Amino acid sequence: MLDVLLEPYTHTLDVRLTTRSCFQYVIRTQLPTFSNRLCVLRLSNAYTFTQIGDMLSCFDWSQIKQLESLTLDSIKPDELSRYLLSIHPLLTNLWRLSLTLDGEDQQTRTLLVDHLLLAPSAPMKNCFIHGINFDFPKNTARNINENLRELTVTLASVDDYAILCQTAPRLEIL
Repeated sequence: MLDVLLEPYTHTLDVRLTTRSCFQYVIRTQLPTFSNRLCVLRLSNAYTFTQIGDMLSCFDWSQIKQLESLTLDSIKPDELSRYLLSIHPLLTNLWRLSLTLDGEDQQTRTLLVDHLLLAPSAPMKNCFIHGINFDFPKNTARNINENLRELTVTLASVDDYAILCQTAPRLEIL
């Protein structure tokens, strides 16, 4: 019965407000059958259980070949690290990424800058990062991802805005 209900909506999966048992059922039984058609995925640790960690550890992300938009709300630093190092490179069609972070430290900042902002030719065009302040070194020589057109981040100072404008000349929305 759930198969029939989910079929028309298999391009989008938003499980941010589901119960743990419903989430586990969808991930184990339903997602593998429509993962090749999934375009939008929204997960959250806020007000729920460890959805993001569960999804990162129990699902083969290489099956999601068409994923275009990913939202990860209240992602923990260790989950972010795992995502950026092993899963993000698999998502070759991802053009929109929205992250709300559950903690701020220099390692997290470095991972975000190196794997998202400075990735030379990542397909991502829209990136939204909340819950962390960015401060860019004045001697930043590398340009921001050339495909990035929209970026939402919290900057530590006005100087960071000037640096970002210089290193990301193709940004349309900042």
